Amino acid sequence: MYQTLIRICLCVLALPIAVSARVYSFDFSKPTQKFRLSNIASIKDGVLLADSSGTSQRWNNYMISDPKSLPLQGDKVYAIEFDYHIIKSAKFPHDHGYFYFFIRTPKGTKFDIWKRWEGKDATKGHRRYVIKLPNQSSWRIYFGIKGQGVIELDNLKISEFTDMKSAEANTPPLYVHIGFEKDEPVRWSILHDFAKAKVVSSPNGNYLLADTTFDKIHTWRRYLQLAPSQIGIKKNTCYSVEFDYKILKSPSYFQLLERGSHGWRLLLSWSGAAGHKGKAHVIFVSDKNRACPLIFGMKGPGTIIIDNIVIREWKNKQQAKEGLKAANISRKMLRQQIKTFRTALSKIQKMKSSGLFSATQTKVNSVENQLKHSKFTIDDKLKLYYMTRSIS
Repeated sequence: MYQTLIRICLCVLALPIAVSARVYSFDFSKPTQKFRLSNIASIKDGVLLADSSGTSQRWNNYMISDPKSLPLQGDKVYAIEFDYHIIKSAKFPHDHGYFYFFIRTPKGTKFDIWKRWEGKDATKGHRRYVIKLPNQSSWRIYFGIKGQGVIELDNLKISEFTDMKSAEANTPPLYVHIGFEKDEPVRWSILHDFAKAKVVSSPNGNYLLADTTFDKIHTWRRYLQLAPSQIGIKKNTCYSVEFDYKILKSPSYFQLLERGSHGWRLLLSWSGAAGHKGKAHVIFVSDKNRACPLIFGMKGPGTIIIDNIVIREWKNKQQAKEGLKAANISRKMLRQQIKTFRTALSKIQKMKSSGLFSATQTKVNSVENQLKHSKFTIDDKLKLYYMTRSIS
């Protein structure tokens, strides 16, 4: 039952899936003949590592496809996606460095298709590009670094489609979870706009603590930014933002804003007495002209904890309302399941720490057996733990 509820929450977000004609997947667990690596690239521990920091060149191609073993056809549509980890951001003297890939045919550079991205040190993320190749032959994909930088690539996937509509229909809707954990992609940045913010570790996981009480002069204070390049927000698209909060010192009120093409737009405001905690959410359509950052702030001096930010993409506001309602119903039921899980786990730990472990072996086996036959998996439990840890 509870696994079904988890699937309902995820399926609410699903778009119609188009089946691609051909799919090439590379997890870099072993070398592949479909790509040739240059001397600045290597495969290590299941990822591709490219390091151009020891060169002085402007253009550093590190991975090139073989058109015979990886045939890309003209007049076809391809979705190219991959995970990346920027270890050292790309830089080039007196110019702008970045990471890139381009697709080229021997017929000439006028047919080239270029895509590029950049980020700060330690930035992690996922990229997906949909492109249509001109009607030429012998296409190759080149991955590279402009300037000096270090990057890891993993889970490269190239899917072929008959048309753009099919490829875009297969694009998964955005779902971003920010729990401020060390093993998460860094999809946020701290602002020092008359505010001090930091990530705090606790037995129940990390959270963001923002404090503006040191400043007695300024009215508006902003402490957290979610940039489009970090979270994948697009223009003129429906999104919901959910998060947990706990007020330690109350200002006039707290805010979530969009810094749009025509200035600041207030998406949500909330307030409460010191000690109050809750879960807030807002549904909105992003700026019509361009993708804009989301900003957390407050009016007046105050202190707040923010955690478990969830950003979802929807077709429209009605779908968002129905989807969030279903997710919240499931979350309440799943909280009870997590509580049951923790109680059972605590029993095992107490039995093992006591000197009566052998005498209670039958009981221990019984509890462990209950966990094995639980209605949700360990992976599900971990996902749900992130969703509910601060409000359980």
